[in-house]
Amino acid sequence: MDMNDHQVHIDEHRDDEGAKTGMWIFIFTELLLFGGLFIVYSVYRYLNPLAFHLAAEELNTTLGTINTAILLVSSMTIAMSISAIQYKNKRLTLILMTITLLLALALW
Repeated sequence: MDMNDHQVHIDEHRDDEGAKTGMWIFIFTELLLFGGLFIVYSVYRYLNPLAFHLAAEELNTTLGTINTAILLVSSMTIAMSISAIQYKNKRLTLILMTITLLLALALW
């Protein structure tokens, strides 16, 4: 009997309804977490306006903007590298991961 006579059959289990439910639960928990954080922040800011005003004077908005941009771009490059891995594009994966690491070093 030849090896070509036997085909390997892999059963792929997909639970689209479970995945959808899981994503909605994740979104709900994120809303609870960040909603709670914003409420706590608002209460403390209302109770301590002078402390928040003094702290705001210490912030460097330029540095904060640069850090935020670097974090967003590095998140994008690592997500793109995952897609490149899925498409089996090794060269692009390595380029994107190198960019991500360089951006991480820029924050350090």
